[in-house]
Amino acid sequence: MTDALAPMTDRPARRASKAATAALPAILYGLRVSAGVCLALYVAFFLQLENPSWAGTSAAIVAQPVLGASLRKGAFRLIGTVMGAVASVLLTACFPQNRLGFLLGLALWCAACSFMATLLVNFAAYGAMLAGYTLVIIASSSIAAPDQVFLLAVSRASEIGLGVVCGTVVMAVTDIGHSREALQAAFAGIVGEVASGLASQLAHATEPDFDRRDQRRALVARVAGLDPLLDQAIGESPSVSARRTTLRAGVNGLFMALSAWRSLAAHLAHLPPEQAKAVGDSLPGTFADPPGEAGDLAKRNRWARAANVLRGSAVNTATSRLAADRVAAALDGLGRAANATVLLTDSRQTDPIRAVPDSLMPDALPALVNAGRVFIAVLAAVLLYVVTAWPSGPTFVTFVAITVLLLSPRNEQAFAATIGFGAGTLLTAVLAAIAQFALLPNHEGFGSFAAIVAVILVPLAALSTRPDFSGVMVPASMNFIPLLGPTNAISYNPAGFYNSALAIVGGCLAGAAVLRAIPPVAPETRARRLAGLTLADLRRLARRPRRFSPDRWRSRVYGRLIALPPDTDPAHGSQLLAALTVGLQTLALRDHAPLFHAEVPLAAFERALSTGNVGDSLDSLRQLGDGFRDQANTPADPQTWLRAQAAAQEIVETLKAYPAYFGAAIR
Repeated sequence: MTDALAPMTDRPARRASKAATAALPAILYGLRVSAGVCLALYVAFFLQLENPSWAGTSAAIVAQPVLGASLRKGAFRLIGTVMGAVASVLLTACFPQNRLGFLLGLALWCAACSFMATLLVNFAAYGAMLAGYTLVIIASSSIAAPDQVFLLAVSRASEIGLGVVCGTVVMAVTDIGHSREALQAAFAGIVGEVASGLASQLAHATEPDFDRRDQRRALVARVAGLDPLLDQAIGESPSVSARRTTLRAGVNGLFMALSAWRSLAAHLAHLPPEQAKAVGDSLPGTFADPPGEAGDLAKRNRWARAANVLRGSAVNTATSRLAADRVAAALDGLGRAANATVLLTDSRQTDPIRAVPDSLMPDALPALVNAGRVFIAVLAAVLLYVVTAWPSGPTFVTFVAITVLLLSPRNEQAFAATIGFGAGTLLTAVLAAIAQFALLPNHEGFGSFAAIVAVILVPLAALSTRPDFSGVMVPASMNFIPLLGPTNAISYNPAGFYNSALAIVGGCLAGAAVLRAIPPVAPETRARRLAGLTLADLRRLARRPRRFSPDRWRSRVYGRLIALPPDTDPAHGSQLLAALTVGLQTLALRDHAPLFHAEVPLAAFERALSTGNVGDSLDSLRQLGDGFRDQANTPADPQTWLRAQAAAQEIVETLKAYPAYFGAAIR
């Protein structure tokens, strides 16, 4: 009986042990945040800085659960702070005696920073936000004394920079980082799924493609989601940062493989069942791992050899040529992705690959809308301050600017995020009041002060790592120090504290009201616009193909694939991949046409494609294909002749698969 009951009595203990083990990383993160904040405040107190709270606040903001994120955020926070400080001095110099011009320039600068923050991604976007509200922070202090703006800019930038350095140092010393492992696992998982999906496509060439089509569409979103992980790994490891183009090439390789897979599936679907099966059976089974050859390095080398074999193989039909080249392209893409995973595990074995950049603005409309929202919010806050002459008005303006700049790039999630931001700030205002008026008056010395800060900040930061609480706890941990307002000689002024707290909480809620009143561009609209802009670029490519190279066209479409909003119709990603295929094969036809004296039908096809006339495009492609077939005995290499036919055939199959998209009117 006792033995039977023993496991039951052990269950609560085991559950408690598991809970403690699960909570330990969050608690350690809370301790690290608290240590960074206290270090920043100690140094600020020691240096007798004017406003130490900005040092502590910056240390709290720069702290992230992932080391690579902390390092990248700290670097871009420093860049944004310097830019904002310089802008504040220049703006004051331009409007030394013109308050209206100064305030209007302040709102315009914030709008411009919001525009850039929406266009940029990850921590580069955060740097643009910092450049915006750093100017507001400095302006809120210098507006009454413009002749002191340079000293104020240096002072605020020094305080913020000190906090960034202290917070980053604590994070770097207390964590070894795991971003490389996380990115490697994400790469390997997607590579495995794409490889198995392609193998399944060839093994079941005659079966309907619906399930695999949905799989491809989901994989497009997952590949786009690698970008933040890649940014964290770059921040965490100097060796990875030095070869970041190889990582970018790995992401592009996954898009390349998915595009080739889509083209192969469309091609097999157009063939009679017996012919599709013959094509599938004729291609080598290179995607599965043979015995003894597992590992990213072995995969990369095996796929590279197989791709070269397929491209150099002699086939007899355009159908076989198209299938072989599409599989070779997929293998090339998978090889680039496997090469990226090799970089993350053993950089000495990496083949350097350069990703071709393209200075593409995916879509300016969301950025313009967000810039307008920020401009209206900051200008309204400034006018309220000027009209009411509220003593805490500068603080109110600062937190309106911080709220809308930080959260407007979140688009449809912005309003919910601002509500959480306001709730977290209200919670931490209560905690700051308890600390300032109930705890601190009974204790002296920095040690007691740091202990009180840790008692409050550790659980806030620990809870911020939980997704269910992060929306409230992240702003609570960020805003605790500015609400507490520590100085070398702490002032216990309830009226001043409540006035400041009202300004901070009110600024957050006012920012939420503006973001609610002026909605962002809807996700589905953004996705449709990205597909439409890519179609417009394809039509420009058809009119002026010499302006595009294959690498530049790939880079442009990949940029829009990454910019696709999550949780929208995955068909938009498939449309972008289809446009990618048509563009690449159109460029290939430009190379092939002179060999077969086919410039006239090619020009007719390009005219039809540039106007969105799918019917005329298909007719021109048939004439082009007939011209290629009529010149089978030209001096050109037979495989070149088959590749020319295959390029035309692939465009035909893609246009037939997406006639509504390629024939759509562009507004």
